[in-house]
This record gives sequence, C-alpha cells and structure tokens, in this order.
Amino acid sequence: MVSTQARHKVDGGTYAVKKIIFEYRKDSDYIKVMREVRNLSSLSNKYVVAYNNAWVQPVDEPC
Repeated sequence: MVSTQARHKVDGGTYAVKKIIFEYRKDSDYIKVMREVRNLSSLSNKYVVAYNNAWVQPVDEPC
C-alpha cells in the first residue's frame, strides 16, 4: 500500500492517493477490496481525509 499527495492536472485540487496492489486470485479478494472502499467512503471525521473517487487499474504481468 502506498499513500501519496497529488495535484489534479485539470481541477488543480490537491488529493491524497492510496494505491493498493493486490493479487486477484478469487472473487472474494476483489470483494474485500471493494468493501474497504465502501467503508472508507462512508467515514466523516476531521482526522480522516475525505473519500473522493476509486478505480481499478490492471497491472501488466512481468515478463
């Protein structure tokens, strides 16, 4: 897991980006990650960075 600060090229906003790399071996792996996204998106606290967006991006297998 990697968290970093990034600036959006279009809207100029500053965002925290959390990158999770996981091996997708079965449907339950994907379900667990999506459950974490849903749970984090529902949090509202002054000590927690607000949720904005999530996406899945495939990573090519090494040769």
